[in-house]
Amino acid sequence: MTTIEERLKTARKNAGFSQKDLAKNLGITARTLQRYEKDASKMPIEIMTNISHLCDADLVWLITGDGGNKKDIKGKTESKSNSESSNITKVIHEHQDLIKRFKNPEVAKEATEDLIELESIHDGLYADTIKHIKTTLNAARIMKGSTQKKQSQNESSTKKRANEK
Repeated sequence: MTTIEERLKTARKNAGFSQKDLAKNLGITARTLQRYEKDASKMPIEIMTNISHLCDADLVWLITGDGGNKKDIKGKTESKSNSESSNITKVIHEHQDLIKRFKNPEVAKEATEDLIELESIHDGLYADTIKHIKTTLNAARIMKGSTQKKQSQNESSTKKRANEK
């Protein structure tokens, strides 16, 4: 039975990353990654999730040792290309920027994790949820536009009445 620390190191090496390169892609120092590979108990789940994506390793396997590393299952041993790694890093940074825009970033992270879990459990429910969110958002936009239009009309009426006096 391997430890979580051993699986982290295996995933990183199988993906062809040095500690320095993976740390850079994660937005942490190489020293911090080195500490995690020695004691993962204080590693934030976001870092673990990002390692899973960057190294193409199954998150459940990384955490529990069950299920097998994606690289082992697929029989892949080649390293990620720089452009693929760069694209993943770009997506991670874009997502982090989106999370920061929320009024409550913790709720945003939790909602994101819930969507990821839902997608992994049932694609159909995930698709339905996304459709529902988009429909709700469109309705909110329409309501907001309607409210702004009424406010604008009220302001115009108020100015008109003020000018008439």
